[in-house]
Amino acid sequence: MRLTIRQGRVRAESKDFNAGTVTLAKSETLEDGGTLEKVEVARPVFILEPSGRYRATADMSLGGGMIGSVPLGAATAKVDVSNDRVNLNNIVADVMEGQVNGTASIALRSTGESQINGNFSGLDLSKLIALQSGRVIPLEGRANGNVNLTLRGTDAATTSGAINADIAASAGSDTDTRIPVNGKIELTADNGLFNVRTANLTTEKSTLTASGRFDLRNDNSDLDLALASSDANEIDRLFRVLGVSPEIEQQLDSFRVQLAGDLKFNGKVTGNLGDPNVNGTASLASLTLRGREVGSVKSDIAVSPTGVELTNGLLKEPASAGEIAFNVSIPTLGTNETTVYAKLTNVNSGNLIAALPVDLPESLRDFNGLTSGVVDLKGLPNNASGSVDITSANGTISGEPFDGLTAKAVFAGTRIDIETAEIRVGEGFVNAKGFYDRASTEFDLDINGKNLPLQLALSFLPNNTSVPAFSGLTDLTAKATGRSSDTRTFNVNFNGMARDVVINENSFGVVTFSGNTQNEVLLAELSANVGDKAQVINARLEFGNPDLPFRVETGFDQSPLAPFFALV
Repeated sequence: MRLTIRQGRVRAESKDFNAGTVTLAKSETLEDGGTLEKVEVARPVFILEPSGRYRATADMSLGGGMIGSVPLGAATAKVDVSNDRVNLNNIVADVMEGQVNGTASIALRSTGESQINGNFSGLDLSKLIALQSGRVIPLEGRANGNVNLTLRGTDAATTSGAINADIAASAGSDTDTRIPVNGKIELTADNGLFNVRTANLTTEKSTLTASGRFDLRNDNSDLDLALASSDANEIDRLFRVLGVSPEIEQQLDSFRVQLAGDLKFNGKVTGNLGDPNVNGTASLASLTLRGREVGSVKSDIAVSPTGVELTNGLLKEPASAGEIAFNVSIPTLGTNETTVYAKLTNVNSGNLIAALPVDLPESLRDFNGLTSGVVDLKGLPNNASGSVDITSANGTISGEPFDGLTAKAVFAGTRIDIETAEIRVGEGFVNAKGFYDRASTEFDLDINGKNLPLQLALSFLPNNTSVPAFSGLTDLTAKATGRSSDTRTFNVNFNGMARDVVINENSFGVVTFSGNTQNEVLLAELSANVGDKAQVINARLEFGNPDLPFRVETGFDQSPLAPFFALV
């Protein structure tokens, strides 16, 4: 090293040297710190002025490293460092599988002006997005363009200048299902306010465009967004392969949601881009839930720091006049603040059931009828208040017709009280009253029926071609209590009779039945008249065993076998 001191001014020079691996300390502007590998320094000069100001210059190169979460490849630059700033000239760097060429002057004080000028080519988009989101997504593609920016210190909210980029990519990791995505972005900025000259992303069937401005510093964003797709399923696939929201994906999968046809969104972004307001209108040509096409949907959407509002929503069923008008409010702050209001007009009951967040037996999902009524709930999910009040006419359950259905449920916290639930067929009916608590899973249900067609009463059985054909009328009374999460708490009691019973064209006359729960075991008895002889069938169901073992037995005493063969 050569050191000279003249009039208090210190100048130091050394031969070229290899610094090896340099650790970058964590700081306010570099939260994750970093490392520079294989650092080589050529022609280093260090100058210290009597005032305490310093300046260091060198030609530097490195073999790799990491700045924050950005991986670096080989890089060279002429470095000039002083008390006020770091100047990097003639930068040539391999970054995110691409290359950057240019200059950078970074002010070390907030009052100083920083400048970044350069060209980039072949930047890996997945790594670029991971830098912002912290997640690696299956997006293969490159970005080419240039950047010319100024800002105060390292405050991105004061950025001025221009950014231009061309994008060519494919979304998805499966070769057969990849979706090509191409686009162009041209931005100009003035003190954190970005004007969008050009912003568009296109696939084979979809286009996303933006125009206007967005603000990083103040609340002056005014950005128009437009999404148009001729195949909503493509948007659903993009949403999934890009991993936008695993939580929403899980909800979509639980309802077996399928999107089809035209999908459109037109909206405006205002406020500060860090916490914006979004207002717009969305529409979808075809929505399918649990294998049933429920119809087209449109709604006004408002997203703000305080929550999400869906207003003027309308679901129209395909090929019918049925519709649901709805409003939904989901506040961001607080818990149990969601409200739902929906007015149903001649909606197919099966479509309504398909929208319920529960898996019902297939026979109950096979429910049709024109349903009207009101859903008015507040405080969801766990401090609910309000009611569901619906009626349905001239429908079928598992192919069996009914004349009318009425149901009213009142919500209080996690408890749902069934005030009315009745199905009528001619002069026959079956009704239910009781409650269910979603938190404790406790239930208490009373069921009564009179002159109810047997085939309708048995419609809850799983669809199976082996189940014989039944006919007849039944009267019944039943009560069930317990916690649905624990079969050991079940207490089921029932009794009733059925008359004019015919099974597979074999007459069973009058059939009586009863059941009582004792010591976690349901004991049931059925007595039928077969060929003028009483035939008693006993059954046993063990609630105390989670496998619910079931046993049924009967004794034959000169009993005709033909009806039993018909059952088998």
